[in-house]
This record gives sequence, C-alpha cells and structure tokens, in this order.
Amino acid sequence: MTQKILFFLTGLLILANASFASATDKQNVRIILGFTGGVSQQNSLSGDIYGGIIMPVDKSKIELNCGYSFFKNNTNYSRIEDLEFSSHGLFMEGNYYIIDKLYGGLRFAVNFNWINKESQQKFNKYPDIDSPTFFSGLAGYAHLGYHQPITKKIGVKLQGQMGIHNYKIAEGSVLIDNSSSDIINLQFGIERHTELLYNVSIGLTFKI
Repeated sequence: MTQKILFFLTGLLILANASFASATDKQNVRIILGFTGGVSQQNSLSGDIYGGIIMPVDKSKIELNCGYSFFKNNTNYSRIEDLEFSSHGLFMEGNYYIIDKLYGGLRFAVNFNWINKESQQKFNKYPDIDSPTFFSGLAGYAHLGYHQPITKKIGVKLQGQMGIHNYKIAEGSVLIDNSSSDIINLQFGIERHTELLYNVSIGLTFKI
C-alpha cells in the first residue's frame, strides 16, 4: 500500500512539471520522461522513473527532474550486522549541461526504507531486541552524466552518482525523528547512521 502511495506522489510531481512546461514557451522548453537502471552499493540493482523539463539558459541548458528511485543496501542495528533493506524514494534534481551532451547535477531525495524478512529473522536469537522494520532517511547526491540523442525524441543517458544517506533506525519503525538529544536517542534505542551511496546507471529518455 505504501509503495502505491509513493508511485501516486511521483505521478503528481511529474504532472506538475508537465503543467509548468505547458504554461511556458513550447519552442524553448521540452518535457522529458526517463527510465534508468543500474548497479549501486552492495552490487545491487537500482532504478529511477522520472519526468522533467529541459530549457535553454544563455548558451547552455538546464534540466529539472522529479521522480521515484529504488535501491538496496545493508545497515547495522545494535549488535546485528548486515541487515538488508529496500529503499523507495522521491527525488528532485537539477542538471546543468557543461557542454552540449555532458552535464553535472545535484539530487535531493526522501527515502523510505524497509528491512527485509530474512534480516528481521536474525533478531530471533536475541529476545531482548525487537527487529527494526521501517525507517526513513534523507539523501543528497552529486552526479556526472552524458546524454546522447539517438533520434529527435529518444536519447540514452549514462550517469555516475555519489551521495550521502542520513537516517535513524530503531526497534520497530521510525518515520520522522528530529531529536538531536543523545539521551532521548539512547532511551528509545535510536541509532544515527550516515552512509556513502554510489550508483552507475544507463537509461532512455523521451522528449514529448
């Protein structure tokens, strides 16, 4: 159910971008849709679905996108290591074309993370600790990519990305926790994590 809500929110973000583009000069602004797949940390598969706009700026152009992202990673909690989780996120990003096809950009994402069933079972040996099931996080990325048109409306994107994922994890679930108090975090068994993320992907773009 939660994943359906994420897809619904992604659709709203894409429609908002499309509405903005339709209200501007169609000769200068183009709507794009994109799908990418790649390899991320832990050699796991990752993917993005997004919509956005490309518009000229001086002698270059910028690209503004928003969409849905997916990846897998491992984390630790208490004395249990290598807990695998699936991350579903909503992101917004901006890209600036350094030259005609080469671009650099920044991405901000809100991630919703679920510990998988096999990892939750590791806590069966420790009756004094309940397994984490869900936690949210924030991530920021920088990336460099190459966008090669193959027809007037279809292109191929190759992109490398690195980022930082900040989150708190606890027994049960943690949706949002703004407390910076170590005493409160210790009382509720909340652990703070900062992890490096990376991703190499390739995908298709479609101009509308």
